Amino acid sequence: MAYNTEKLFTDAINIMTNDEAIIFMEEVIVELGITKETFYNHFPNNSDKLDELKDCLQKNKIKIKRKLRKKWEDSNSAALMICAYKLSSNENERRLLADRTEIDPIKPLSETNAISIEELKKIKKKLEDDE
Repeated sequence: MAYNTEKLFTDAINIMTNDEAIIFMEEVIVELGITKETFYNHFPNNSDKLDELKDCLQKNKIKIKRKLRKKWEDSNSAALMICAYKLSSNENERRLLADRTEIDPIKPLSETNAISIEELKKIKKKLEDDE
């Protein structure tokens, strides 16, 4: 079956514009109802049209990342807040966050810098009160 390259291009752009959740070229190809071979025959690697389609996908990815970061920033989850902080931190801050001092397995737990559950609850309550 013969396809019109311009129509395929316009349809692909419309698919990505109308559904911001589409972030993979394979999804576009499936939505177009054509094979990968047909798609890449019309839009070969390093072609301007393929680059435009990739740019459109990249815009969808950026929109999704922004939405996720916003959710992370508004979250009460410590893990999500740490993720958001890591994304915006500088190299030195990331290094400090990644420091993983391991507990010496020979020393009893009481000799380490371990924090009890009760202490963690107190810290959490203080943080919540400070907000």
